[in-house]
Amino acid sequence: MRFKLALIPNPPAFGNALPKSYSYEISEGLYAAFENGKEVFRNWLINNGLDEQANSFKRFCYSRLSIPSSHTQRDRLLIDCKSIELQVSFFHELGTEQMIRDLFLGKKIVIGDFLSKVEFKIGTIERLYTPKLEDAANFRTLSPLYLPIHREDGSWMSISPETQNFGDLLFRNLKDKYLALYGQPFDGDEVFSFQLLQASYSNSVIVNAGTKQETKLRGFDTAFYFEADSRLLKVGYEAGFGENNHLGFGMVESV
Repeated sequence: MRFKLALIPNPPAFGNALPKSYSYEISEGLYAAFENGKEVFRNWLINNGLDEQANSFKRFCYSRLSIPSSHTQRDRLLIDCKSIELQVSFFHELGTEQMIRDLFLGKKIVIGDFLSKVEFKIGTIERLYTPKLEDAANFRTLSPLYLPIHREDGSWMSISPETQNFGDLLFRNLKDKYLALYGQPFDGDEVFSFQLLQASYSNSVIVNAGTKQETKLRGFDTAFYFEADSRLLKVGYEAGFGENNHLGFGMVESV
């Protein structure tokens, strides 16, 4: 279930400057909203039969900000408009729309790092139409696709969608998500097809910027065709494709 949030900047609070790489900072703003409305969020988890532990928060994905007018100043992005948009998607549907409205409508969230941040008021919330995903669809990334593999030395390396076995790994990722979301292994057709529709380009997200834990995660923006069981396509569309969806990766739109 997907929603479009209208964010109205309030420059008098902290200014109008975001870090250029702001995707991770969006997650911090969302988690703050979950914490501020923890009873609302807890009741939603219980009603959907979900674990109340922190890892249950990771069943969502979100887009980059849609900013009609801005300009850059070194490593800052200065917002020059009265409203911007953010899309947020949750996999579970029972009571989700009411939960989103209770947590966000008319409330404030802050997005930014230790150098600069922007306070936003949530003006409107629009529930978006979910396309029919039969057994195949064309997708375009709204936030970069991140899919890492394990190196022999124990480290992780992000791979590009042009990598030969990328489709296999993406299909396996969807099945792993299916197991996590439904509590049982995927039992459908194992036949799938993955095809790039355009060249991908790198778009990294900086996590914990300016701290000793700072990490740069390299994602990729692209468009692709995916043919698979409709249940797996639903998982990818609503919960995100690839890894670290709750940190600003893997949200797509159907095109």
